[in-house]
Amino acid sequence: MNSERLTGFVYPVKKNGVPVRGRWQLWVNLPSEPAFDKDGQPVLDSKGKQKQRYPKTTKVVEATGKKSAERLLEAWIAELEAHRTVDPDRLKLAELLDRWLEATRGEMRVASYNSYRRICRLHVKPALGQLHAGRLTRAQLSTYYAAKLRGSKKARPLAETTVAHHHAMLKTAFNWALEEDLLLVNPAMRVKNPPALRPKTRPVWSMEEIARTVIKARGLQVHAAGVLAGFSGLRVGEISGLFWSDIDLERGFVTVTRTVEEDEDGTLLEYPPKNGKARVVPLPAAACDELRVLLMAQKEYRLAQGPAWNEAGRVVPKKDGTQMAPSTLKSQWWNWVARQRIDPHLPIHGLRDSFGTWVYEEFGVKQAQEWLGHSDPATTLRHYVRLTTAARAKAVAGLDEVTRATLEAAEEKAAEDAQPVRDNVVSLASRRG
Repeated sequence: MNSERLTGFVYPVKKNGVPVRGRWQLWVNLPSEPAFDKDGQPVLDSKGKQKQRYPKTTKVVEATGKKSAERLLEAWIAELEAHRTVDPDRLKLAELLDRWLEATRGEMRVASYNSYRRICRLHVKPALGQLHAGRLTRAQLSTYYAAKLRGSKKARPLAETTVAHHHAMLKTAFNWALEEDLLLVNPAMRVKNPPALRPKTRPVWSMEEIARTVIKARGLQVHAAGVLAGFSGLRVGEISGLFWSDIDLERGFVTVTRTVEEDEDGTLLEYPPKNGKARVVPLPAAACDELRVLLMAQKEYRLAQGPAWNEAGRVVPKKDGTQMAPSTLKSQWWNWVARQRIDPHLPIHGLRDSFGTWVYEEFGVKQAQEWLGHSDPATTLRHYVRLTTAARAKAVAGLDEVTRATLEAAEEKAAEDAQPVRDNVVSLASRRG
């Protein structure tokens, strides 16, 4: 956004060349902006540089004299500058996104805010930032999404889920602009998610595959993460914030009261869990045994380190005992799985997906919702539940059993109905005979 003060002037309204008493026209010089043609292409000068245009905005007011009109002009300029925009009709998408992020920063988790800022800075602003937000079309958004999926010589293609995240962010920003009366419509709502923007079904591991992987990870930093994500469905940030005092190995449960997020400068911040509520998740007896082995190994390592160890009681600490960042835990897991050549190659969050899918198949959506820590069961169904091959086979078998039983019952009923009834009703068939 241009930080220079806006300027303007006043001019008496005239009718047939004669000033109209008490009516003045206020003019404000708006910040210069890049010039685009009607097709949205930059307008270039003879040297190949993009031309600038110098727009103005105006309105007519009632004032007793020029000085009074100038005071109204100053008030209008102050209002425009306070809103950090020149005119809703001229609001650029880049400025709208800046205003949305600033206005809602306190309502977002730091990880979400940083993610949105990166998307805006690296992708949306360079491609669409200079377009007027109120004139953005469905075709322009669809073209942007297609370009991101396709990639270019300078940029690799983005994943479908990443582009879908861009789309969701733009819809949210435009909805905020509607609430603030900056726009009349949300152009992103006009873009129906095409197949390319629908996240593909990600693979999941069976409980047997999780168990085999956890056994391979024994003795490593990623071991506890595999146990807690695979057998209790914890998020990476929740694992990073976990203390041994949060785990009851005797009774077999984990109390989740916090999650950890990273700021762009690497600062680790603790928040309540995503839905704002603490939850208690069962920890299977075999998983407790795995964690007991890890705890003993950690105690031995702590004694060997001596004063160099920072006793914080973290379940997954760094080598000096201090808190490990979620991003470090993610990368350690990802690199280790790659070295082990485990297929499919799941991120650590994939273990949470796998756990949620298994719980859903065995105990239903409400139980999966509770243990995964979702405030809405629709979230559980939409994002975390994957239909496995075993579940499909079970469903098909169940459908076959129900269908067969229903047909047999219907056949028996039909046979009963076919028995002759002794009454005074004469069938039409006998009458025709």
